[in-house]
Amino acid sequence: MSSKVASYYDWSLGFKRSNENEISKVSTLKSVNSLGMSDDDFKGYLKQWKSKNLEL
Repeated sequence: MSSKVASYYDWSLGFKRSNENEISKVSTLKSVNSLGMSDDDFKGYLKQWKSKNLEL
């Protein structure tokens, strides 16, 4: 254990800073679905698959 005790004020400032960093990281990344592909890549693949396999 650490012998240094941080005050609640110091902890809350650090927590807010780390949350803001995480939020900015997430907003800059492409959204990834459960398949591990970005939504744009998946939509492009789906459109290509439909044009090849569902010709009318």
